Amino acid sequence: MNEVVSASGKTGQVSFDGRFVTITRGGMARLRAGTTRDLIAGGGEKRIPVSSITAVQWKPASHLASGLIQFTIAGGIERRGTFGRAVREAKTDENSVVFAPRQQADFERVRNAVEEAIAAR
Repeated sequence: MNEVVSASGKTGQVSFDGRFVTITRGGMARLRAGTTRDLIAGGGEKRIPVSSITAVQWKPASHLASGLIQFTIAGGIERRGTFGRAVREAKTDENSVVFAPRQQADFERVRNAVEEAIAAR
């Protein structure tokens, strides 16, 4: 994959270059994103090799609620969202980005590209 696929959401940006998923935070999203010192101190960026991603969790946005994309990492301790609170809890998860309905199409492109790369392994 030569093309970078990216999307900007409510709690950060996600880009995928075929090898790495990069989650970037800015402003208040940078301060809310988890308790991981590396993410905050490292300029608000986390790079995940696609070889480490075991799943992409997806909650589509609706006219009443935001959506989310979450990357599950091998050996990682992921947050399990409780019913009705998944998006709220994803706001503080370092491997998740919350998005608005108008941003969903861009996030679908990222999800599809990452899932294709996972399947090709």
